[in-house]
Amino acid sequence: MMKNDRDDFWDLLKPEYKKTMMFCRKLTGSIDSGDDLFQDALVQAYQNFSQLRDVSAFNAWLYRIIVNAFKSKKRRSFWKRFTSLTEQALYIPADANPEQAFGHRQTLEIALSAVSPEHRAIIILHEVEGWPVKEISEMIGKTEGAVKAGLFRARNKMKEAILSATRSAERKAQSVIVERKDAECAAAKSSLE
Repeated sequence: MMKNDRDDFWDLLKPEYKKTMMFCRKLTGSIDSGDDLFQDALVQAYQNFSQLRDVSAFNAWLYRIIVNAFKSKKRRSFWKRFTSLTEQALYIPADANPEQAFGHRQTLEIALSAVSPEHRAIIILHEVEGWPVKEISEMIGKTEGAVKAGLFRARNKMKEAILSATRSAERKAQSVIVERKDAECAAAKSSLE
């Protein structure tokens, strides 16, 4: 059993501070919302630190608190208005093509909005942060098979959302081309008359 010393909390948090803060920003899609989530999760973790029985489980315990806080906030309708990804949410190198970066951000926003908050957390932990399935399963209290199935379903939902958005954009582009050609034909016809 861990002793109830609050200094231990800060000592354990120090090496994880930046990573967990960035994880919160990735989950919410913006710096401000991510920082709010991070602050809420830290307060909750600090208050419940005495319940942590094994120091070696601190990392998974803290991420579990963050994911649960995120899921709770997502359930609130007010919060839902602030969870889209913004330009501030992702790092963009100085030499990056801004048009291409914007397209990537839009695609990521479409993909992540198609999955539940829990699946979003699992995807980000596994695909972005590089957590192994075993650690994620321990953190969220589900079997490895359930985590793998969740990853599979989330990837499929994300893929379908991207394909659907792509098809919609292609249909819109086609209608613009047809309208333009119709206008050009009408202009040519009127100039002949």
